[in-house]
Amino acid sequence: MLFTALLAIGLTAQESAIIRSSTNEVVVDVVVRDKKGKLVKGLTAADFQVLEDGAQQAITSVRENSGTLVAGSDNAANPARLADATRPVRLFSLVFDRLGIDSRRLARQAAYDFIKEDLAQDVYVGVFYTDQRLNVLQTYTKDRAKLRAAIDRAVGSNAMTDYANANSSLQSAAGATVAGAGASEAAANSNGATVDGAGMAAESMNRMINDMLEFAETGNREQQGRFSIFGLWAIVKEQFRLPGRKSVFYFSEGLQLPNAVLQQFQGMISAANRANVTIYAVDARGLSITGDNAMGNDMMNRSLRVSQGQYRGSGGGAVTREDATQFDRALDAIRANPQVALQELSESTGGFLIANMNDFRKPVQRVVEEMGSYYEIIYRPTNMNLDGSFRVIDVKLPNRGDVKIQARNGYFALPSLSGKPVSPFEVPLLNALQAKPPRRDVDFRATVTPFRPGHAVIVFDMPMKDLAFTPNTDNTAYRSHFSFLALIKDEQGQVVDKISRDLPVDEPSAKLEGFKQGRAIFTKPVKLPAGRYTLESAASDIEGGKIAARRVSVVVPPRGPFALSGLTVIRRVDKAPAQPDADDPFVVMQNRIIPTLSDKIPNKALSLYFVVYPMPDASDKPSALMEFYKDDIKLGEGPVDLPPALPDGRIPYIANIPADKFQPGLYEIRVIARQGAATDRQSIFVTME
Repeated sequence: MLFTALLAIGLTAQESAIIRSSTNEVVVDVVVRDKKGKLVKGLTAADFQVLEDGAQQAITSVRENSGTLVAGSDNAANPARLADATRPVRLFSLVFDRLGIDSRRLARQAAYDFIKEDLAQDVYVGVFYTDQRLNVLQTYTKDRAKLRAAIDRAVGSNAMTDYANANSSLQSAAGATVAGAGASEAAANSNGATVDGAGMAAESMNRMINDMLEFAETGNREQQGRFSIFGLWAIVKEQFRLPGRKSVFYFSEGLQLPNAVLQQFQGMISAANRANVTIYAVDARGLSITGDNAMGNDMMNRSLRVSQGQYRGSGGGAVTREDATQFDRALDAIRANPQVALQELSESTGGFLIANMNDFRKPVQRVVEEMGSYYEIIYRPTNMNLDGSFRVIDVKLPNRGDVKIQARNGYFALPSLSGKPVSPFEVPLLNALQAKPPRRDVDFRATVTPFRPGHAVIVFDMPMKDLAFTPNTDNTAYRSHFSFLALIKDEQGQVVDKISRDLPVDEPSAKLEGFKQGRAIFTKPVKLPAGRYTLESAASDIEGGKIAARRVSVVVPPRGPFALSGLTVIRRVDKAPAQPDADDPFVVMQNRIIPTLSDKIPNKALSLYFVVYPMPDASDKPSALMEFYKDDIKLGEGPVDLPPALPDGRIPYIANIPADKFQPGLYEIRVIARQGAATDRQSIFVTME
């Protein structure tokens, strides 16, 4: 749904053509088994048929990969069993999501079973753990001792919380609060009869508790879903850089997929398919006597009950939160079964779900078989328009009706930016960058701020005040949705780096005005040697159907060992994240500077941020001077009292300048930094209001 909305606000045919490619090829890994589950070997290109969106495609090549699985101790004695040295390496990722106590035990045993298998010479295994962030416990290796130690760290007794039991308790508590329901409806239709006041009070209190729990449940499911999705996304998306078979064992207790995170889930599957990564999801809860449909049934029944009440016109009172969210609840109920999401994840990427069992040895052996014996089909699609749409792939063996085929179900037709993957929401923004003349429907700014030599930061800043906000049915909340993209290109037009975000927003009505006064500010450190660059940026207001694009030149001059960063206006200072980016120059000790590109300063205080990078071996201490100009006339100057350098060698500085003495108008502020004979200077223009 998101992608369709983005295309709807895209460019007309006269403004921009869809990006086209003349070299795009699609790679599909295919596993073929007969009715008894045995691998089918010896097939050729003549046996296969590939359809894309129902249209037959011309197959470029079919390669059968059937390397023999070998044990390390047998390699010297059996040289013929060694993997083909010309073949690409095969990567296997063991990914552990948040697991409960029993799930950890089963996941550990399954992972042990896997690394005990005789893996081919070219198979490398990595171990990862996803929670609120991605944790790399072991980089890719063939060392079984290191892998076993990493698995123990991932599923150790202190590794994770028992999320499954916590969720179950929350659902039970929410279901227990329905007592007393119906008293208000009876009172509304009593026609003067005795009213059950106690029942009405009980219903009101229980509805209040139910709303509390449902709100917490929804928030928890969305948060858990995002953590799981983005952790797995980070693992699969970078693997497009390597050819060869790439697989993932994903140990989970089930993916939480409320409607709010569905687009991210589809984007993650798209990234896996673009990188040709096959995911085998493992429901680590094992064999269970209870079904997974209870939550979905409960949510659907609640939605049905509310819908029936609205149809009968019962009560006639104020719209409750349950009334307002019943449609969202119905959508979420469809995907409430966490095992269904794991199955979709597996089958969409060419794998299969491992679930409802306590002994994983047989499916583990099957996965190892598929690593060593599969077909790699390459074809060039007839539709070369990279329009961001999903293309359905159907692999067939027309003359073999007795086989089962495993292959990914499709891919998003996305361009590549100098090898960097593109998300579907970015396609309309890329089209906007090609439009002539460019549209200017959205107010935003983007810039590149230089810091230490060879490093800079992309800064994106968009005010919220002009975005479109759509109210829900009872005006208790508003939704908005915007996305942006910023690219740095070198003189040859190659993309050096990018920053992009797609952000749906839901704000309570009470906080809407305050939210409109805010700004969406994002930064990303980038390595940027001296040279000429172009910064291309685009933003879209999806709810309002608006889009805009800008293009500016960026010059990074050669810099010596002594340097002064660019000057940045400070919007606020936040607490630094627990594990900040080591390359982020806006992190200062326990704080993080939040910059703004707004050059309009209210008649209060102006705060500027810059960093001095002194020469560590110089005998002279660095110094700095700040100068103020208006209409090229110097108004004054003042020395800057630089503090001692931090342990990493840099000197960050925040200058708080009283602005109430300035008359309205445009001013230039210059900073000149010196150390011995070395000098560097930067300036910034601001408008005092």
